[in-house]
Amino acid sequence: MTPEPPCYDASMIELVTGREVVRKRPAFFLGPLDPYATHRLIRCAIDGLLWHYQRLDQALDRIAVGLADDGSATVTSHSRGTALVRGHEGRQLFQRELQELSVGVQGLFILNALSARLDAAARTADDLWHHFTFDQGLLRHEEVRVQATAASADIRLAFWPDHNILERGIFDLTRTLDQVRPFADSNPEVAIDVTGGHLDAQDV
Repeated sequence: MTPEPPCYDASMIELVTGREVVRKRPAFFLGPLDPYATHRLIRCAIDGLLWHYQRLDQALDRIAVGLADDGSATVTSHSRGTALVRGHEGRQLFQRELQELSVGVQGLFILNALSARLDAAARTADDLWHHFTFDQGLLRHEEVRVQATAASADIRLAFWPDHNILERGIFDLTRTLDQVRPFADSNPEVAIDVTGGHLDAQDV
């Protein structure tokens, strides 16, 4: 006797929304979850910043990537001329890109969802900085304060990958450069600098 095929109904459908879309299916957004998957978060950060400047029709001058010994990375953007996020509209757009998944503009959202912690800061009017602290994609704290920094800096993203989802490891300089190079090739007018990090033994 042929067994009856399983019956599927609405109760078997799991509805996943918001950051859980990324956290439950990270490979769909980030690619293979190998030891170097964390490096692709840097790609997400740069891609998200490029989209952000493009959406506001602002000229991006430089992106600086810093790799720290504690396993974190910092990505800072610098515009040409007028600060990108001085206006209320720019700050709101930046915050939405960190917290909402949208078609075509996903880099900052993926970065936030797959970081154990993300400290994001955007320069606002009167050279104040609007700071956001996220844990696993959830906003925990925000404040506006004065911060001494280079006058041309607009946005600063400091993040620690979530090793409950991604394999643990430190940022490797060579692998980071591999993630950065396509952006440098396709956006020659934007300087991208990388500092810190370690060379993988197999690359030495």
